[in-house]
This record gives sequence, C-alpha cells and structure tokens, in this order.
Amino acid sequence: MGPRSAIYSGLKHTFDYSGRATRPEWWYMHVAWFAVSYINNLLNSNNQISRSEGTSEIIEAFIGLITLIPMISVGVRRVHDFGKSGWWYLWINIIVVSIILLLGGVYRLIETSSLAFLPFVVGLGCLGYYFWFFSRPSDEGINRFGPNFYHRSDMKMK
Repeated sequence: MGPRSAIYSGLKHTFDYSGRATRPEWWYMHVAWFAVSYINNLLNSNNQISRSEGTSEIIEAFIGLITLIPMISVGVRRVHDFGKSGWWYLWINIIVVSIILLLGGVYRLIETSSLAFLPFVVGLGCLGYYFWFFSRPSDEGINRFGPNFYHRSDMKMK
C-alpha cells in the first residue's frame, strides 16, 4: 500500500471504527498530518498566509478538527489489526499525553538543575513506546475484527 492509497483508505474510512488498518495506513496518515501542520506553521511563521493576529491559530485549530476524526478512526482500526480493543487507543493516548504534560511541569521545577535533560529523555521514551506500539505487526489471518489486509484469501470468518 503506497502513500496515496493509504491516505485515501484512511480518509475513506473516517467514520468506520470496525475492521482493521494496516501499518502503512497509520503511518502515512500521521506523516500527512505532520506535513500539513508543518507547512501551515512554516507559512504562518513568515506571515505568508495572513498578517492579521490569530489567523494562524484559527487555521491550526481547523486543521486539527479536520484531522481529528480520521486519526482516531485509523488509530482504533490499527489496534484492531493486532487484536486489541479500540479502547486501547484511548488508554495509550491518555497515558502518553499525561506523562508528557507531567514532564513539562517537572521540567519547569528542575530547569536550572543538572537533571533538566531527564524529562526530555523520558518524553522521547514515551513517544518511542507510542510509535512502537502502533508499529506492531498485524495478526496473521483473521482475528475478531476481520481479515488481514494482506491475506484477503482468508475472507471467511471463523
């Protein structure tokens, strides 16, 4: 599955929280979101879009709202792909975001200390775990959420 077909599949299944999503679908959706956000921030930092105050925040919020539901959908279907319930997507996101926010508060307390690098290292570890979790291999064949994308010959459910 190439980038174009992966992004198209992710957007096509925006309101579909059943079934499975492949690793390329999850990765390319995240890369596309990052690229759009980066380009928006780059244009706004140079005042290319608008010179009025607050426009960049409105555009960023609009991009976030547009991509929120497809990203949740592809994330839920991604955890289905390796046999977990969609609730795992919620819990992993809550845990990772909470740890990163907590580390931001810890950094403010110890920013003048020699341990100021520690929250950064732990935050990178959390992000690494997040990407490892969603990059796990798919279940072979059919699981309770449907057939594997790469094994479409197993179309009969058990």
